[in-house]
Amino acid sequence: MSFKKCGNFCERKQYINHQVNISIKECQMKVKYKKQIKTKNTLWDKTYDVTSIVINIANFAIDLYILIEFYEKKRLIFYYLSLTITLTAQLAYCVIFLRRYCMSLNTIRRIKWFIGILPFSWMIPFVFYLAANRRSRLALFMDLFDLDIFHCPFILPAAYMKKKFEKIVEKFVLLLKQYLKVCIFVFFFLLDCNCNYKYMYIAIPQSILQIVAMIIYNEINTAYLISIFVSVANVACKWLILPFGNDIYTYIWSWLCFVTDLVGILFVLSLVFHSPIVNGDTYNLMATIFYYKIYIAVLPLIAYAIVICFLSVFIYPTWKIFIHDTYNHHLRWSIPCFLIFLIIASLFASMAVIYFGIMFIYIHILFYYQFIYYFSYLLKKKNKIEGKKTKDKQTDNETLQKLLSFLQEGPDVDLRMACANHVFGFATIYLNEEFETLYNRVTLKTLRQARQSSLIRS
Repeated sequence: MSFKKCGNFCERKQYINHQVNISIKECQMKVKYKKQIKTKNTLWDKTYDVTSIVINIANFAIDLYILIEFYEKKRLIFYYLSLTITLTAQLAYCVIFLRRYCMSLNTIRRIKWFIGILPFSWMIPFVFYLAANRRSRLALFMDLFDLDIFHCPFILPAAYMKKKFEKIVEKFVLLLKQYLKVCIFVFFFLLDCNCNYKYMYIAIPQSILQIVAMIIYNEINTAYLISIFVSVANVACKWLILPFGNDIYTYIWSWLCFVTDLVGILFVLSLVFHSPIVNGDTYNLMATIFYYKIYIAVLPLIAYAIVICFLSVFIYPTWKIFIHDTYNHHLRWSIPCFLIFLIIASLFASMAVIYFGIMFIYIHILFYYQFIYYFSYLLKKKNKIEGKKTKDKQTDNETLQKLLSFLQEGPDVDLRMACANHVFGFATIYLNEEFETLYNRVTLKTLRQARQSSLIRS
């Protein structure tokens, strides 16, 4: 019996050692895979940064060359317009620098910094990029001049937020409020560090100005063409980090839509300023390209977008809010309200067919959701007055939660992301009001409980 027990013990020990070795190998493989992924991501990030910097320098150099050429050829109108665009961009860079790093300084020192950095304003985007790492030499050098390298106008680091964190106890308010601030901060941080303001102030206006100059003076200049292509590449490169999507296909689709819209704008401007002779070769060629583009690329997408817009933006949220709502589920006139809103949605959808455009649909979504929210809010108040309260305490946050759940459950991604900014903006207003009333309800007991729960989670 003792030999048998010893044999069983040895087998179990070998089995346990074998399982431990397998788990160790799996952990090593996971660590190795994560390192490979991290190395690959770092390589792509560096490649993108270097490409963006090279395109920015090339774009600025070509625009400066064209500005000098406008002056030498006595094209003073285009010279002053190009100079105004360039100076506007440089002033914008200086203002962003002051807002980012000089918020704690007094007015006189801000004016001195503004005057001092104005001649070097074209280098400010690279300062944003290099100072993004708080431990870099440039960031430490800027800290010697009392610049706020840890300051951001949208969110403060943990050292500054410690006292405010101690006053906030409610978990949902804390998490969602900080999440919204982080989202806003990350978005504007990408704009600052990756020079994305450049395509708004320089790239697109300069491209339009150069196209107009080529058409008016009937001169095909190589520098103009290179500048236009570099500007389009600059915009496309910067827009790579801004599209939203739950998957890679939606991400690529949003990016291609933006780039093709930009090229389409330049094409339409060329057609308008060129004004080709009717029934001429250029006119017939452009008309043929335009009509083929409509039949192949525009009309099928319009039909698809209208169907998806009608199903996901109007029918789905209206049905969910007015029929499956917890606080007006027992109202007898919920179905008539649903039918009325369905008719209104159909009318707006027909208007979208006639005046199709992304901005129109976006504005329509905002007004439609705002109207649904206030109407459902009135229904909830009416339901409370009549004594038809549910078991759980109803709050003003229920409709917001339904809209946020629609952003996750709706079938179309682009249309959901279009209204996300509006919903988050409304959420910040609501949470700020909750924060003011929450401060008066905080006690030492709740602070101790919050501290214990945070330690357990950590």
